[in-house]
Amino acid sequence: MEKIIIKPQFRRMIEVMTDDIGIVQHSDLDIPIKRDRNPYPYSIDDVARALVVVSRFSSLFPHLDSKDKHRTYLNFIKRAMRPDGFFYNYQDLRGEPIKETQIEEDCFSRVMWALSEVQSSDLPAKFREETRDIFEERLPLISKLSSLNSQALALIALEKYLGKKRIDYNKDLVYGIVKHLADELSGSLDRNSENGWTWFSDKMTYDNARLPQALLMSSEILDDERLLMQGKKSLDFLIKQSFRSSNGNNHDRVFYGIGNDRWFTKTDFLQGKKPPVYDQQTIEAGAMVEACIDASRILVNNNYKIFYARNVFGWFRGVNVSKNNVLAENGGVYDAITKNSVSENQGAESLVGYLLAASKMM
Repeated sequence: MEKIIIKPQFRRMIEVMTDDIGIVQHSDLDIPIKRDRNPYPYSIDDVARALVVVSRFSSLFPHLDSKDKHRTYLNFIKRAMRPDGFFYNYQDLRGEPIKETQIEEDCFSRVMWALSEVQSSDLPAKFREETRDIFEERLPLISKLSSLNSQALALIALEKYLGKKRIDYNKDLVYGIVKHLADELSGSLDRNSENGWTWFSDKMTYDNARLPQALLMSSEILDDERLLMQGKKSLDFLIKQSFRSSNGNNHDRVFYGIGNDRWFTKTDFLQGKKPPVYDQQTIEAGAMVEACIDASRILVNNNYKIFYARNVFGWFRGVNVSKNNVLAENGGVYDAITKNSVSENQGAESLVGYLLAASKMM
């Protein structure tokens, strides 16, 4: 396997894409876009993912200087706090939250995931304590989540929070929340699965691998064999839909993912159709790498890591339908593989998605 490159991407995240407010979400080619109108320059989704990266790298690569950006990311999160405990998504060039009325559940869970990852990091102890307090204050809100992706991300957050202290503080509350969310995901899978379609709803959308990943993690926390089998079956189904050969048949070599040209529906599947090929997003590749590596450990099956995770990670380096490297020479990561080649814009989601996948591959 080729050497995993992370320094240019990490440097771009810290020195180019991140400023005193947060990490800029979009770019025009390789230039961060800062404008005081919609789409606003900063999203808490990218800030949360960047905090996960810094947390992991503090342990994996302590020699890399993150220039205290963990504090920048946490300050963004603190400014984004809503009176009800959830978080505003966007901020303007002054770092002022865009106060929308709708609760964005995915944003909330992604922040909780980031705060939980800090707990197992080598970031300063006072910083870990501060993030733990924010996390624990919001634990009761997790049970209010209703969207599948937010429930899955919250389960991943709870698994990280529990870590090795599964008999300590907040045990009853946390285990009760895990069981509630796992039951919700399990029930969704049961209700929607039929005639070979083994998924949590009637369509596959984005960040798909987080759903089976969450079930597998829940099975480990609760020691639940049924959740384990559901996690495996749903991940295997996603893998089958996501890999193809050059002639279009399902294959176990080239990762295509689920293209976002349109969502892949149960109706499409039952009619014998394949998922859309384009646009292929880095978020899909990154999430699949992480899910397969966790599956390898939880299912005690190295094929998920040695074969699937490595092949998906190769997607970033040209083992894809277009045979184009998604890693730019300047340390950026192209936003997508399109029908014509690659999108040459190099935003935060693609950059951080690659670094998250790389941290797991390490």
